[in-house]
Amino acid sequence: MPRRALTLLPTTLLAACFMQVEHREGSMPVDESFHMVVIEVETGSVALVGTDRSDAVVDYDLSYIGGCPELESYVHDGVLVIRAECPRGALSCGADLRLEVPYGVDIDAQLTTGDLSFEGVGSVRAQVTTGEIEILDAAGDLDLRTTTGDIEGGCLLADEAFARATTGSVELSLLEPFSSLEAEVTTGSIFLEVPAGCYDLDLDVVIGEVSTAGLGCDGSSDADIRARVVTGEIIVVGR
Repeated sequence: MPRRALTLLPTTLLAACFMQVEHREGSMPVDESFHMVVIEVETGSVALVGTDRSDAVVDYDLSYIGGCPELESYVHDGVLVIRAECPRGALSCGADLRLEVPYGVDIDAQLTTGDLSFEGVGSVRAQVTTGEIEILDAAGDLDLRTTTGDIEGGCLLADEAFARATTGSVELSLLEPFSSLEAEVTTGSIFLEVPAGCYDLDLDVVIGEVSTAGLGCDGSSDADIRARVVTGEIIVVGR
């Protein structure tokens, strides 16, 4: 009689096979005034929308196996701080957050794994290790970084904008004149849409193509456009 090999699963993986993901949902109102939001989340997603309300609300969906994420929210010196941290030993853990805040507040967000999206905000500083960053209708400077994932922004009013994606794409559309626009991608593409005009261009692709259209002229200007791609393409279009 032939023998059959017995494969033993690690204890944590075996336990996860027999446990269901639990959820904890709810809302946290924020009555204190603030001008900036700081967000620190390990795993999950964050969607923030600027509205005409004077207060704020944080809707959350915490998912976990073996330990619920710790979620805290407080206002200090005019800054609303939101943190979600997974407990040690959790088999699975994540926090999906949706925030409604006053229109035009500044954002500083960090997320390890997941997606960030912002609409109707001021300046944005956002960093994701694995995931995407999406911004619509922002009036302020931008500093956007992701290791693996795409960065996309539309209806942007920024004097200075910087975006970096190690592996992924960068797509930004600026509505009005600016001082500096810079984008970097290792593997992927860069697409920049800007008002037609004269720019100091520095566009470099190691392996790939560069194309421009509708910019008007290339030469002396108060506005700089810098784009770097190792493997991929760069497209800059004047509107």
